[in-house]
Amino acid sequence: MLEIRSLMRFLDSGFILRLLYIILLLSLIPIADMYVLLQLAELMPKYVLLVLVTATGLLGLLFTFWIIRAVLDTMHGRIKDGYYPGIEFFEMAGLLVAAVLLITPGFVGDVLGLFLLLPGLRRAIGRAVAGSMEDRFKELYEYLKLYEL
Repeated sequence: MLEIRSLMRFLDSGFILRLLYIILLLSLIPIADMYVLLQLAELMPKYVLLVLVTATGLLGLLFTFWIIRAVLDTMHGRIKDGYYPGIEFFEMAGLLVAAVLLITPGFVGDVLGLFLLLPGLRRAIGRAVAGSMEDRFKELYEYLKLYEL
């Protein structure tokens, strides 16, 4: 359930303006992808380009899943040892952002997604995306401690 404080933010015009700026910024990625694809369509056959775009999406999916599995294994190990895996929670949030960029068709999103797979960047993006969920992560940790036993 959504908390009242979360809903109250939508009544603030400053919050709505920041949200719209973020949406505008995110819309630049597909526009850049379309530009790159249009330029590449002049250089190579369209079917080859479609295969390349599809292949990069599939490779991005597999590569991201491989990294997510490694982070999950580390997280489970830390929980079994009795340590709070705060960094891993933020890494997972950053990895999900990178996965969305890698899976969506286009080369610009793929390049951005690859940069977000770097450990420092994925932690920073994860903290920016899920920073307000620290209390929920701690609750999840307590639940997982009980579940792992």
